[in-house]
Amino acid sequence: MTATDKIEPSLPSASPALPGIVALIPLLAIAALIVGCFYFVKKYREANAPIPRLVFVWVAPQFALLVLATVSCFLQAAGTSPVVFVVVCLITLVCGILTLYVHLPHAPKAEPEDSSANNTKNSSSKQSSAKALPINLRALGIDVLVIIVAAALAFMAIDLPWSEWLFPTNPLSIAIQAAVLIGAMVIMLSLCQGHGGGMAALVLVCAIIGMVQYFTAQFRGQALLPGDILAAPTAAAVSTGYRYVFTNNCMIALACASLAFFICSFARPVLRGGKSWMRVLSRLAVSALIVALGVQGYTSVNLRLDYDIVMDYWNNSRLLLSYCEQGFIPTFLSGMQSMPIEKPEGYSAEDAERLEAEAASAYDEIASQDQNRMAAEEQFESIQPNVVVVMNESFADLSTFENLWAGYEGPTYFKYGFTGTAQRGNLTVSVNGGGTCNSEFEFLTGNSCAFIGYGKHPYATYDLEGVPNMAQDFSDIGYATTAIHPNLASNWNRETVYEQFGFDQFIDITGFEGAETLHSGVTDAATYEKVVEVLEQSDQPQFIFDVTMQNHSGYDQNNISADKLTTYHSDALDDEGNRQMNEYLSCIQASDEDLQYLVSMLSELDEPTVLVFFGDHQPFLTDWFNHNIYGGDTDEIMHQQRMFHTTYAMWANYDIAGNEQNDTQVNMSLNYLGATVKQIIGAPLTERDKANLTYFSKVPALNPFGYQTPDGAWYDLEGGPEAGIIDDMAKVQYLRFATYVQ
Repeated sequence: MTATDKIEPSLPSASPALPGIVALIPLLAIAALIVGCFYFVKKYREANAPIPRLVFVWVAPQFALLVLATVSCFLQAAGTSPVVFVVVCLITLVCGILTLYVHLPHAPKAEPEDSSANNTKNSSSKQSSAKALPINLRALGIDVLVIIVAAALAFMAIDLPWSEWLFPTNPLSIAIQAAVLIGAMVIMLSLCQGHGGGMAALVLVCAIIGMVQYFTAQFRGQALLPGDILAAPTAAAVSTGYRYVFTNNCMIALACASLAFFICSFARPVLRGGKSWMRVLSRLAVSALIVALGVQGYTSVNLRLDYDIVMDYWNNSRLLLSYCEQGFIPTFLSGMQSMPIEKPEGYSAEDAERLEAEAASAYDEIASQDQNRMAAEEQFESIQPNVVVVMNESFADLSTFENLWAGYEGPTYFKYGFTGTAQRGNLTVSVNGGGTCNSEFEFLTGNSCAFIGYGKHPYATYDLEGVPNMAQDFSDIGYATTAIHPNLASNWNRETVYEQFGFDQFIDITGFEGAETLHSGVTDAATYEKVVEVLEQSDQPQFIFDVTMQNHSGYDQNNISADKLTTYHSDALDDEGNRQMNEYLSCIQASDEDLQYLVSMLSELDEPTVLVFFGDHQPFLTDWFNHNIYGGDTDEIMHQQRMFHTTYAMWANYDIAGNEQNDTQVNMSLNYLGATVKQIIGAPLTERDKANLTYFSKVPALNPFGYQTPDGAWYDLEGGPEAGIIDDMAKVQYLRFATYVQ
């Protein structure tokens, strides 16, 4: 079986952007809708009737969609065919005009929306129950039809933007998604006391989710995950670095939303007889009943085990395929059920403590005879070096993708000029194209996302108070601790997490006023100058954790000057792929030069200082490269892991006792790097550190997709020759992490 035997989905493609002149079409539609509004007002004045202003609320979404269409043309963001664009604008215009027409004073049996409640109230006192019954039945029939049609349109609004399939291929998933939407429509109708505003809001939410799913897949190469909801503020903060283009499917989804808004305007209160408070209570009771049934159903079944509705995390394409086959709502709900960290089979706290103690004891036995470690420990007692850690945004060596055939040989200084390192190598990580906080988490805590689950972001999901971490470890031995990130402190909840981790200070974007920028933010060099500034402010040994920003996606911003833009070309990529590749490589070239600048500054520093430099993840572009260039891979795990490694190096401006500093190559996963740094410089190790270093000798690399043995072979987490060690690691991590946060 090859890595691509399974059907691979593709996002709906964008057509060439429509020229700005096409904006005349939605502008004319807006003008026609405005004329319709004036005509509507005129008719009510002629009839000497009060103008139902709520009708204009129903027309407002149509105005908004036409304005969006206009703006998208001016911004070259309408990547649709002219026919689709015109049809969508016409549908939106017709929906707006019809909304006005059915509420005209002469329209048969039509009632102004804002007076329907008063009419109901006045008539309820005059009509007998017998006369109210046919009215209620007629209104009930209309509402049932409105609910079904609105749910169907919401179904398409949430799935169409990112899927080329009109409906999921799994019939059960269709039924689940339809049931959820119909139930939600009934709840919104009941909560709004029979009016359609709540249903319209639900349709809008579905359309927004569909668009977010599409743009997330386009920019990050990933589908939406439950953990992304908690990270929404971070996503919003970095969303300005992307170019948004609406495809045919996006525009059709907006047309579905426009139709749904029009349909929802027909909803009317059903119960017209009886006391008003009884009507209110009955509708609230209906809402409560549906919510109770929904919660009961959701919590009593396991969508993954009982109905085989799963998120296939194997790679980004398969994850998107899961959504295509199963629909957004069932797949997302299945992912939510997997959010809690599962307790390992056979786990007990006593057993986990025993396993950790045994692993730590095994390390101590070896270390007691390790002359290099003993020399480093002795040196550390008299020389406590500054420890500067740079987690560089999206820093990776794309020369490992040999089949790009682009002539790229990797970051020049990092690979060929950054010599005399204490240790360096390939670094296995757990994320691709995003999820920076997970790399931070693995480095600072020594925990692996392999035992937490793909798609979860511990920074945003859990309360990390009390979780053991490197900042606290160094603080406990007298170090001052500083975190640096030249962006909003709220991103990935860092302001809270860093405080919980015990950092003495956090320098965010407010500390970089007037700093030079490149591509997506403050330059690496500016953060390095801040690092040196912190080092020079105190005689106390420092632990500094610097998370850079400039290389952040997207790579279609076209904001790299010609003198800094690389010109590599790969025949394996189309023109757009080559443009984005060069924009990314230009950023890496700048990072490479800034790293050399940092090393030169630290070399001149009088204080002994250790530098740990690593990339947090590859850019999302590599998902494209891997699928398109290496689609014939026969080893699925290797095909997957190609996207989940970066590189690291550890360097010092002084001679580390017990280390020859001769660029020793050691490959590992990120969860081991922190303990490795402390081991090399002779810093005290916790029992968790020692256990990790013991596990490293058996399983040098792991992530949510598998683990590697010392011979370089990769295996599934559930099997292979070291499955027992993986089980031990899972139990120890559950003890040292999961029990703290859940």
